[in-house]
Amino acid sequence: MGRASRSVTMAAGAPSFEELGVRADICEALRAQGISAPNKLQAQALPALRGGGDLILGAQTGSGKTLTYLVPLLQRLKDEEDCAPEPLVPRPSRPRALVIVPTRELGEQVKGVAKSICHYVKLRSTGISGGVPLGKQAKLFNTPLDLLVATPGRLLAHADAGHVGFSATSIFVVDEVDTIFEAGFADDLRKLLRLVDSHRHGERVQHIAVGATHPSAAKRLYADAFPAARELMVDVHTVPTQLTQRFVPVSSQSMDKCEKLIEVLGPPRDDGGLGGVRTLVFCNSKDSARFVDHYLTERRYATSNYHGGILPEARAANFKAFKEGRSEILVCSDLAARGLDGLDIAHVVQFDFARSAVDYLHRAGRTARAGKRGRVTSLVSKYDAALAREVQRAGEMDVTSQPAKRAARPAPRPADAAGRPPPASSAPATRGGAGPAAAKQAAGQPRQGARGPRGGAGAASRAPKSATARPIVKRGTRGAARYAPRNAADGRADADARQGARGASGGGAASPARSGASGASRR
Repeated sequence: MGRASRSVTMAAGAPSFEELGVRADICEALRAQGISAPNKLQAQALPALRGGGDLILGAQTGSGKTLTYLVPLLQRLKDEEDCAPEPLVPRPSRPRALVIVPTRELGEQVKGVAKSICHYVKLRSTGISGGVPLGKQAKLFNTPLDLLVATPGRLLAHADAGHVGFSATSIFVVDEVDTIFEAGFADDLRKLLRLVDSHRHGERVQHIAVGATHPSAAKRLYADAFPAARELMVDVHTVPTQLTQRFVPVSSQSMDKCEKLIEVLGPPRDDGGLGGVRTLVFCNSKDSARFVDHYLTERRYATSNYHGGILPEARAANFKAFKEGRSEILVCSDLAARGLDGLDIAHVVQFDFARSAVDYLHRAGRTARAGKRGRVTSLVSKYDAALAREVQRAGEMDVTSQPAKRAARPAPRPADAAGRPPPASSAPATRGGAGPAAAKQAAGQPRQGARGPRGGAGAASRAPKSATARPIVKRGTRGAARYAPRNAADGRADADARQGARGASGGGAASPARSGASGASRR
């Protein structure tokens, strides 16, 4: 059921859905999905949302935030129908509620959860995102519509074309707020808020902002758009107590990281799988993800690749292959760290350590969801040691790492042939075990060009001069040089998630990057 939290047992003294005032038909829909009682977040948020007031909702990943806002949203729509003096009939192209999401994949998940409840309460819902011709998609608005799940760019495109209006919209939800802002959709979000308000002509709109974190830019928007909003934060900046964390020290040599990765994953089965252990392998850049995917595929692992450099259609196909079990390893960037749920991930591996504690929390939150156990294994180079220590020391994280102390202790920095230590500027540029490519470039030495690790894909030949890849070995690669990742810790923003989210939303042109087909999808 997507991101809905499956709470099949109720803690002593905790209220039931019925005691929280949830309609009988919605309770029946929840029971049909194996959900019989609210979790901690839902027990606190449902009463706050039922009154129709604006709410800023924050909670850790995997806490059932989608169900938390969908239940009162659909209940309000149905109650309005029941209490109307005359039959309330939804109008074509006039949704009564909007849910704004950053990516197509998250939109599909939210739409699936909504439809599973709408079937019981007789409401109509649909979703729109990029990747489909605008005119063909406009046919969805020819029938009455209660709930619309949409990416911001695609919704604005339909509004500009006159396909959709907001005169009936009384509920405006923004899901994964932090991802929307990181992806560069803040302006689109402001436009949509103004557009809905202008169509409503002063009538009240309930605003709900949902996320694991709420960046300062988002809070400034809240202050302007809905200043009276109430804040409800439940267990934010924490990881589940049932999560086991392990920190594995590695040298700055890329091949050492690769060998450690193979040790962490274990040998592949005959089908390329891991014996049912669904695993995410996180990388900090598109180049790193391509490299790791190629490296594992050559060693007979069945993988899928998922990052912002893959066209939306190919990325969706790769994700589907992983979700359906045709591959058990998803090699991904932080594009997969938020919003992709219902995958039953048992193991999260950080080939490249997260750039911040917040990113670490999002990655770790992909496993140990809905009360299940999970584990996170992080490969920690000396340049990651300070952040790893910060993560370990955070008392609220309840770290139960195995070699944590050893992994967190920074290794001595290597000296050059003359015994001199490397310049301080080289450390951040090679964070994540990238090697001295950035230092060579800073010294005026040319950086080697690169062919894509897929062999003939031309990945790096079309990449900008700031492409973050360097060759490490040319033997045994079936005619193509392999390229190790270099994490771009040179002050630039994470354009990977931003580019991928834009392509998925339809708000801008998709990247002309390669499709990045995985080993599993090629098979």
